Amino acid sequence: MAVTTQKSAEVTNITASPPTMLDTTSLHGRLRVAYFKHTQDGAGDANSTADLVQLPAGKGRILIRSSFLASSAFGSGRTLDVGYTAHTDNNGDAVAADVDALEDALNNSSATNAFLGVGTGAADTYLYDSNAPLTIQAICLGDTFPTAATLEGYIVYVLD
Repeated sequence: MAVTTQKSAEVTNITASPPTMLDTTSLHGRLRVAYFKHTQDGAGDANSTADLVQLPAGKGRILIRSSFLASSAFGSGRTLDVGYTAHTDNNGDAVAADVDALEDALNNSSATNAFLGVGTGAADTYLYDSNAPLTIQAICLGDTFPTAATLEGYIVYVLD
């Protein structure tokens, strides 16, 4: 075995001759925060949703594990998924909804505070490309979305 010196794909691109410039979602982007606070107005059946934030159209990177959600107690057997709704990318191609792209099965039967991206199949980031604002949505699974239940937190993303 020998000592190796390697480069990430990003460093390889910017040190190539000629260099391949990186999007601001990968280098020199600015951190942005989208805050949300939702109080459920009337009970909803299982699979009821709450639109939490709309991120600006264009190309951005959601920093999933830096994003946070606090939930009131929903009751026994309830979980939350957090993802995005269907949209169209900047090439005009349809992008299917992914209800658990940011969080999968967060147990909120009792009050909880959690950084996102800790559930099954969690990713660190999500690179989006949308020709309209991207809606981030929570869905209640397992039973009803109770009256007066609350969700509060923020989504951290990179955009320039």
